[in-house]
Amino acid sequence: MRLQSISKIIFIFLTISFFSAQGQTERRGEVGVFVGGGYLLGDFNKIPFMGTRQSFGAFYRHTFNSRYALSGSFIYGKLYADANKSVFVFPPYKDVVINYPFYELAGQVEYNFLPYLATYKKTKYSPYIFAGMGFTFYSKTGPAFQQIPILVLPFGVGFKYNLYKDICLGFQMGMRKTFSDKMDDDYNLQSILENTDSQYGYEGNKDWYSVFGFYLTYKINYRAKCPAFD
Repeated sequence: MRLQSISKIIFIFLTISFFSAQGQTERRGEVGVFVGGGYLLGDFNKIPFMGTRQSFGAFYRHTFNSRYALSGSFIYGKLYADANKSVFVFPPYKDVVINYPFYELAGQVEYNFLPYLATYKKTKYSPYIFAGMGFTFYSKTGPAFQQIPILVLPFGVGFKYNLYKDICLGFQMGMRKTFSDKMDDDYNLQSILENTDSQYGYEGNKDWYSVFGFYLTYKINYRAKCPAFD
């Protein structure tokens, strides 16, 4: 099954189940920091984890009940691709190297497979899936916020574990579907294209990128409503 089909299934499932759970809403919040890596999947790189570069960020998670949460995040990272190491690129574009920062603002819905709250003592961990929507800002030649934002659809899987009373440790791996085929463009590439009739990639293929890593959260405004789990 293609990544695009998987993203649609996860997004539809989370949207329907999230709105069906609104009657169980409670006030619970977490603030967290994220450290990990990221890589680009485009015309110059079609192999996962190749060219991985660092990424880090911060987020806020609002937990509605033991199954559903909503989070907003800011992530900074770098995307890298070396056309010289790819077998999918047409000459004469083998010398193009992509290496630039990106900034991502996104919101996502999370679904826990196990009944999990950061205040629970019986269920201290849970795998989960997530899907959402956001915008990515990037630039090859200047500050990232000079560029027009690109719409992205993040989705993926994660695992969260309640370490202490106020601390949660987690791991998350996600893909980002973009609606652009320019993320692996380069300022030198434009001059190449103007002097040749050949293509450097696969027309119509949109770029993807991945962000993954570990995070720590601190719980705020927590009120345990269900004493059976305490």
